[in-house]
Amino acid sequence: DLLIEYKVQMEASDRSFIAPMGKASSNTATVKLSNIDGRFNNHNDDSAYARMIDKKVKFTMDVGVDTRPQGGTGYEYIREFTMWSDGWSGEGQTSVTVELKDSSLFLQETKMPVVFYEKTTAGAIVWQVMDYLGYTNYAYTRSAADHGLVVPFFWPESDTSTVWEEFASLAESTQTAIYFDERDILQIRPRRAMYGEKGVDWNFDAVSNGQKLPDIES
Repeated sequence: DLLIEYKVQMEASDRSFIAPMGKASSNTATVKLSNIDGRFNNHNDDSAYARMIDKKVKFTMDVGVDTRPQGGTGYEYIREFTMWSDGWSGEGQTSVTVELKDSSLFLQETKMPVVFYEKTTAGAIVWQVMDYLGYTNYAYTRSAADHGLVVPFFWPESDTSTVWEEFASLAESTQTAIYFDERDILQIRPRRAMYGEKGVDWNFDAVSNGQKLPDIES
């Protein structure tokens, strides 16, 4: 009853024709809440939320779908997102706006540990780093025919890089899907596990082929 509006952005970043997976990217959302009674004012001692209006407050949103018109028994709720506050604005006003981000918020503040892996799949590198740091909210999904691209050698690109920067670079170079889902679980999926087993047959023509014009210019 306090929700005024919300927006969610959950898409891969820097996607291209030859790199459809893009990079590991952060999901974000914006939530606008009614603050007429001042409950979201950090120094309002009468509020249950006093001194909790800060970063890294957990937010979950479920969207209710009325199934009765289709013969259901009532509302069924679908998880829209699980995120963490990254900034608040509007304290002291009639509404507050909260900027949210998934758990990449924590990985963006965590320095990449000094590791070295040899002949390890991209997915295995990610989950081993997560284990090393004590994060358990991940899921590694592989297809029967593809466990992911094997990386000959892997180590951090710099002494100051963050875990999320390294994951983003690894995701782009190996085209592995690395993203947090609606329940804030880090999903690690090789390309075939993400898109299925279908292959792509490329056929470039240097000359006209019936009504089909040449693909190759030079």
